[in-house]
Amino acid sequence: MPSHSRSKILYTNINPEMDFKWFFGRTSHIFQLRDFEFKEWLVASIYSETTDNMEYLLNNHFKLPLDAPFCRLALKEITDVGSIIHFKKLVENYFPKDYKDWSMSSTIDQYIPSFSYKLFTKRHFDLLCQFLTYFPKLKEHPLYSLASILSYETPESIHLISAYLKKSGSRPYINYGWLDKTPTPNILCLLDLNLIKTTSLITECSIVIQDVTLFRHLLPQIKQSKCQDVINSSSLEIIKLAIEEGNQVVNDSKLLNKCPFNNNLEILRYLHDVHLKSPEKVKFSGNLLSKVLGFGGSKEIIDYIASNHIVEFNNVHTETNDFSSLFIRILDTGNINALEYIASVNESYILDNLKSTFHLGLCKCIEYLFKKYPEVIVKRLFQVFELLPNQFIDLLDYVLQLPLELLLPLKFHKQTFLDYAIRYNNIKLITLLVSHRTHPLLKRQMRVSKCSTVIDQLTKSNQIKMSLTLFKHGIFHFKHLKYFLHSSISQNNINIIEKIRFYFINHNDKSLQSHKKFNYFSKKTLLLVENKYIY
Repeated sequence: MPSHSRSKILYTNINPEMDFKWFFGRTSHIFQLRDFEFKEWLVASIYSETTDNMEYLLNNHFKLPLDAPFCRLALKEITDVGSIIHFKKLVENYFPKDYKDWSMSSTIDQYIPSFSYKLFTKRHFDLLCQFLTYFPKLKEHPLYSLASILSYETPESIHLISAYLKKSGSRPYINYGWLDKTPTPNILCLLDLNLIKTTSLITECSIVIQDVTLFRHLLPQIKQSKCQDVINSSSLEIIKLAIEEGNQVVNDSKLLNKCPFNNNLEILRYLHDVHLKSPEKVKFSGNLLSKVLGFGGSKEIIDYIASNHIVEFNNVHTETNDFSSLFIRILDTGNINALEYIASVNESYILDNLKSTFHLGLCKCIEYLFKKYPEVIVKRLFQVFELLPNQFIDLLDYVLQLPLELLLPLKFHKQTFLDYAIRYNNIKLITLLVSHRTHPLLKRQMRVSKCSTVIDQLTKSNQIKMSLTLFKHGIFHFKHLKYFLHSSISQNNINIIEKIRFYFINHNDKSLQSHKKFNYFSKKTLLLVENKYIY
């Protein structure tokens, strides 16, 4: 093996805690590292608890002071790890001596890496502090991404990078989407430093309607603006503040595609009470019920809407004019409560859509639908199998335990369940079929259509386990051995017939071995194996 191949195997599995000096001293006669491979070892050394390995490599295998690419490479790994000891050692001993005089320029990126997007923790915060101490003129180079720094829960991090935040003017560009993952103290600090716009924060950030402290702080500004998303808050306190002190109008047309109020019944009760007293403050439409039904609304929420006639189901159907989309969402969430409610209002909605719409989510509600509308569901049994063969096993097991009269509408295609099992190489399904083989529903389902074609496919794809399973359960018999023999020759796959022969030779019933068809098959197989004879 060439020396560089051996070294590649080594550096892809480097233990950073290994003593590099000891290792290189005892293996240098075995392989020689090339320059680019030393970089891999340098990267690994930074993950060690000490700086010994990094110092050994830099002192013995790199030109000093380090060239810009190596400075950048080492510093990038150090910023990702957040190792202060490696940072200090690298900068003090191996960087160019004038590093304290570096200022923002086009050449600085040759030495200092671009933003790191790693998780920002206390280690990274402490390293950022050290960086700004060692490079006092690089305060406009934050080293870490703004999103990462903002996510660290201390306003001190905001002050550290305030120079960078202000470099583009009094209103620097900040992606307000970051603020949804920014701790409230940091957001308040950004506001105090005039680094973000209050109006943009209110209109663009969902955290405003989820954090009570922040919402209270912004309440004076909220009174002067529209906080239309307040209906999507999962906090009853915030919703009360918005309506009672913030002069906000709550309209369900602004509901997002998720379960309203996080299934908090107390919020719905409060909004309903306000609506009864002041309809102009809280407005309900079919959108409320549509979102509740389509995105996993609880039975308590659905019952409350229905019993208080907040919204009638006919309004949903009229306003959306697309019940099939709502029905698919209900199937997706597996919301039996929604199906039961719709069935109590008008069963035809469900029946019509079951006949015309099929969706993968059907399996989540299949038991309820089967009990309620068996004559419709059984007709779609094969569709379930074609789209979800694994779930079909549980479904068929459930079906086979239903009363026979419910299964009468079931009409099979030309292919049988067994054909489907073989096509999808689904041995679990075959085991299920065999365990229920006396069931009237399976009377004509335990046969294989076009045996020779099926055996050709089994041989071509070398499905040994499936083939043996079919013999084991008596689905294939001695008469099928000749098909396997011919197919193995044409497909150039002697392996499969060798395994079948071995299965019968070791069968508990020794009388099988004396059958004339097996004897013929066995002799031919042995001849093919021993002489590698292929037509």
